[in-house]
Order: sequence, then C-alpha cells, then structure tokens
Amino acid sequence: MVRDSLGLTYDVSFELNLFDRLKLGWYVISVTSTPGKVCRVVDACKNVLRDLRSNKIAQTELDRAKRTLLMRHDAESKLNAYWLESLAHLQAASVPRKDISCIKDLNSQYEVVTVEDIYLAYDQLKIDESSMYSCIGVAGAQVV
Repeated sequence: MVRDSLGLTYDVSFELNLFDRLKLGWYVISVTSTPGKVCRVVDACKNVLRDLRSNKIAQTELDRAKRTLLMRHDAESKLNAYWLESLAHLQAASVPRKDISCIKDLNSQYEVVTVEDIYLAYDQLKIDESSMYSCIGVAGAQVV
C-alpha cells in the first residue's frame, strides 16, 4: 500500500535479533531499491513503523504476510544453511522454551498469530528518532 501511494518499488524484510535471549535486542529492516529512490524508501519504512498504531494492521495484511513467510520457509527449508541457522542454540540452557518444536511446528505457529500478537511485539520496539539508525549501501553500478 505504501509502495503504491508513494510510487516506490522496493523489497523489504524485518528481522528481530536476540529478543528471545536478552531483555534487549535490536531489529533490522533491510530494503532493496534503486539507488535514486533508496533514501525515500528508508524514510517510508521508518514512517510505516512509527505510524503502525494509527494505521492499524488489517487481518488481510497479516494473512498475506503469513503466506509469504510460509512460502519462504518452504523454499529455504531445502537449504542446509537455513537449517543450521534455525537449529542454532536449541540445546543452550540459556534459551528458554526453544526446542525442536519451534521449527517442526512452524506452520501451526504462524497460523495462530493474531494482529494483537503483532502489536504486543511492536510495543517492545523503540521507534523514536534517537533510537533508530540508518545505513545505506549501494551495490553495483551507481549513477554519478
């Protein structure tokens, strides 16, 4: 929806880091766009994140995200690197409630996630200007 309204073309991914093991952590939003539009894309992503309370997530958006994640899991489950990353820390005593069922039951875990669950996680993120940092890198040929 944001892409269409701003006339932007980009791919975005969101990743939480260490929230399952620490009382703090960080998140990374990665975007892929053309060099001429990447700054606008980064700003658009920040604005979407900050406005998530006023622009509520619709159930259809959550359903689409679930389908996307399940398709990605299905595709990546054929790769050894995916399994190594997924299985990391399963036996560590410092990681509570993480065992093989986290991976084995992934489909059913995605199915039960609700919009309210998303907002519970969202409330743990720091989204103010002093807590968000941006880094832009350009790969390949760059227009001078």
